[in-house]
Amino acid sequence: MLLRRAHTLRCFSARFNIGFCCLRWKRLYSEKAGSPEKPDVRKQVFERLKMPMYPSISSTKGVTSISRLRSWDNVLSPDARQYDESYTVCGRIGNLRYASSKLVFVDICDGLSKLQLTISKKLVSNSDNEALPFSNILKAFRRGDYIQCTGFIGKTSKGELSIYATELPVMLSPCLHQMPTNLLNQEKRFQQRYIDFIANPDTILTLKRRFQIIECIRNFFRKNEFTEVETPLLSHHFGGAMARPFITNDAHKQPLSLRCAPELWLKQLVIGGMHRIFELGKNFRNEGLDATHNPEFTSCEAYCAFINLGTFIDMTKLLLSEICMNVHGNLTLPHLGVSLHSDSFKTLEFIPSLENSLNQSLGVIDNSEGYRKFLLDIFEQRNIKQPKTPTVSHLLDKLLSHCVLEHLSDGPTFIVHHPEVMSPLAKSETIKYGNTEFRVSKRFELYLGKSEICNAYEEENDPMSQKEKFESQQYDRTELGDQEAPIPDADFVRALEYGLPPTTGWGMGVDRLVMLVTGQKRINEVLPFGSLRYI
Repeated sequence: MLLRRAHTLRCFSARFNIGFCCLRWKRLYSEKAGSPEKPDVRKQVFERLKMPMYPSISSTKGVTSISRLRSWDNVLSPDARQYDESYTVCGRIGNLRYASSKLVFVDICDGLSKLQLTISKKLVSNSDNEALPFSNILKAFRRGDYIQCTGFIGKTSKGELSIYATELPVMLSPCLHQMPTNLLNQEKRFQQRYIDFIANPDTILTLKRRFQIIECIRNFFRKNEFTEVETPLLSHHFGGAMARPFITNDAHKQPLSLRCAPELWLKQLVIGGMHRIFELGKNFRNEGLDATHNPEFTSCEAYCAFINLGTFIDMTKLLLSEICMNVHGNLTLPHLGVSLHSDSFKTLEFIPSLENSLNQSLGVIDNSEGYRKFLLDIFEQRNIKQPKTPTVSHLLDKLLSHCVLEHLSDGPTFIVHHPEVMSPLAKSETIKYGNTEFRVSKRFELYLGKSEICNAYEEENDPMSQKEKFESQQYDRTELGDQEAPIPDADFVRALEYGLPPTTGWGMGVDRLVMLVTGQKRINEVLPFGSLRYI
């Protein structure tokens, strides 16, 4: 009995000692890992150490970026030191590793770039705080803090590029919250996007590529002698796109709308004599959110007088190849596995492609109620879900999407010559397919990865014809409730009466293009602060 009790006591003692040691190690590890205290507690620590928490950067010392210092990677060999030159670096602490009370390794980050700091008591001058132990000062720093450090550059025996500190690090801005090592929850990522950037640095790379692509587009048009312009975002009327606008009122109770597209403004500039123009900017459409759509989006629109649709097809191929080469260094989109060489682009005629897929004739296409019922019968026979507003234009668009676009390859494909009823602002012509003549628009859409990224057409410049096309769309608005149908714009028709030269207009959705080039599946990932849902 006594032996059993003695054995029980020994087991309890061993378990207690192990648990106590684990608890002590856990606390020690937590301190060294940089688990931040409450803000007022951290403030007291820095006051005791006589260290300012939010100092200004000293103007007498130049700060070298981490990305620039990384160039030493290809110069220095393991265990090499560059004693003759001192560098000052700034960055956010990503990790702290305590080798001992006299040697600490700190990883600091500057966006996508990372660098190790080696802080050794032997090398550091501590003249400003001689009364305080070396380790006490370093324990004041936490993961997530922004710091500044000065020292010489070198490599460790394992080949890790490091700054060997000759002065104690200086606090620039403390992090007063626990910094996550990774962040996967979609809601939290976009509700606090700045934390997402810190925890998932690859998101910064996506955004940098976004602005790299925008710069490529801008440079492309500038070198082709286009002038960048700006047009109103807010006006008393809307138009230029088949879309529902955001409506508000001005101080005089007059209705105002955010622009759906800059098209009508840009064409008025062409009429005024600016024959090669483009605009990169925001547009707003009062529509739903999904993986590829956001009510606020960025587009590029370009207008050029005295060129036809074929010229803009060639320009589009060249622009996409330049973007791909600039971002990836070649003409292949790695996420889609498709080439953007000029001969990789396919062309499909809208009407023959749809008729072949349906295995029936579309007949003479017009905007009549009889033809709308003809299309509705096709939807019913094939059990295809109707669009929300079943106008002739929307029904044809839905049929193309269901019967043709879903079966496209990921490679770049131009769809050309849409039916006239689908393009009220485009110039029209008559084309004969088989034994039937069709009124079609001089228009193309470009699809990449089965997503539309580009739309262009030769602009209607006959004011009477434009007025008739506007009026024909009113049946869709008044009788079928299509709030996306354009309202007749008398001011624009009047502008056409002063003479719009033969002009081709071109538009590209920048957000969707960035998604395709960077391989992102959701539009949230290519917007600095996500979609409207999180703003």
